[in-house]
Amino acid sequence: MPIPQFKEDGLVKFDDPFFVRQFSDVFPGDFYTRLSDEFPVPNEHWGEQGGLDRKIAASSSDEGFFAVAKKSKAWSEFVKGTLNREFARCVGRLVYPGLKRYRDASKIPPRLPRDFSERLSEESRFLDLIDERMTLGLQFARLANGQFNSPHTDTVSKIATILFYFPQEGWRKEYGGGTYFFRFRDGRKPDWFDPNMNRVPREVLDRFWQDTEPFFVSSYAPNTACMFCKSVDSFHAIGRIRAPEGLSRRAVVMTLRYREEGEDNSWDAVEARAKALLA
Repeated sequence: MPIPQFKEDGLVKFDDPFFVRQFSDVFPGDFYTRLSDEFPVPNEHWGEQGGLDRKIAASSSDEGFFAVAKKSKAWSEFVKGTLNREFARCVGRLVYPGLKRYRDASKIPPRLPRDFSERLSEESRFLDLIDERMTLGLQFARLANGQFNSPHTDTVSKIATILFYFPQEGWRKEYGGGTYFFRFRDGRKPDWFDPNMNRVPREVLDRFWQDTEPFFVSSYAPNTACMFCKSVDSFHAIGRIRAPEGLSRRAVVMTLRYREEGEDNSWDAVEARAKALLA
C-alpha cells in the first residue's frame, strides 16, 4: 500500500528558530497522480471555518470525512495507510530530534503535560508516549481566491503537522499557496508575545508584522510535503490566495496530537474506525 515516504533527497531543513522540513517526491508518481486527480470536491460533509482562519475543510474527527475519502480508492488507501500506530511512530522518529532540541532550548509549550519533556530524554520513551496518549488526524482543506490562514503557532495539543500539497493544473506561483514560517527580527521576543499563544489576536497583528520576518516559505508544488513541530514560537501562516475562479489551494493536513480527555482514540479504535467507515 503506497504511503508517504520522507526521503533525504531534496530535503529542505531548518532547526532554528523551530523544526521545519520540506520533502519532495513523497508518493510514487502514479499514486500521486491518482490522489491529485481524485482530490475531493467540497460537499455537505465539508465545513467553513470562521474567524481569522478562512478555509473550507473536512476532518477525520467527523464521520463525513470518511464518506468523502471512501469515494476514491486512492484516498481510501492513503487514509488506511496513515491512520495507524505504525505510521505515527514513523512520524515520531522524524520529529523526535527537533522536539529534543525544543526541550534543551526551553521551547516546549508550558501547557503540555508535565511528563512530555521527561519523555524526550530517549526516543523510545517518546515513541511509547505516542502509543499511550497520542493520535493522528487528517483534514482535506481548500483555500479559494481571497481566503487565507492568519499567523498562529497551533493549538497546544498538536505536536507535529505535515502538509501534503496538491496544486491543480494551471496553478502559478503568483497565486500563492506556500506556508510562511516566521522568526522574530532581532531574535528577542516582543512584549506582546505569550508562550501560550496560538492565533495572533487581531489587535496584535500590526505589531506582529513589524516584529517578525519569514525565514522560509514552503514550495506549494506537486508531490511536496512540509513538516513542522509546535513550539512556543512556531508562527506560520498562509497568505491570501490570488487565484482565478475554478482554482483553489488544495492540501491534506496531518496532525500528531495528544488525545483529548475522554476521547476514545486508542490506536486499535482509530484503525478499526477507519476500516469500518471505508469498507
